[in-house]
Amino acid sequence: MLNLQTLVIAACISFFGPTSAFAEPLDSLMTVMTCLHSPHPTGVLVELTNAGLLGPRQRNGMDESCWDFQHEVVWSGMMFVAVCAISDEVAEIKKHSGIYWSGESQAPFTEVWLVTAASADELEAWAKSTLPEASFFEIDRPSLPGELSALSCSEWAFRS
Repeated sequence: MLNLQTLVIAACISFFGPTSAFAEPLDSLMTVMTCLHSPHPTGVLVELTNAGLLGPRQRNGMDESCWDFQHEVVWSGMMFVAVCAISDEVAEIKKHSGIYWSGESQAPFTEVWLVTAASADELEAWAKSTLPEASFFEIDRPSLPGELSALSCSEWAFRS
């Protein structure tokens, strides 16, 4: 049976070539998105930015930062179009002002989302068949027409 890292590397090689600079940052992102541990997205977002995978930062809602992918990102057959993140770590927000918005409100949690044009039901079926059983992933379903579905990993799942 293939493990997650093997699938990630195979996906990166099939889309970007074996010497691609994208393989390592995508592997890091996919490791965070397996949601086996509380997410700490800053290092991954820096890697993705340095590799040229992210477009300009956009603001989504009050505190979330989002980036469209500049290259096709396909993970085990599911295409993702953007990544979003929010952090409750004040030191990280101050240190990485190019990543996180430091608005009037402070987020009460850290969360990362991988956004797809696939339906929430398709994304959920994919996640259940792709991610480890122990994963604490969630599926964010669109609430308005034109919104996209997202795979999310939130530190809320790890708080007791």
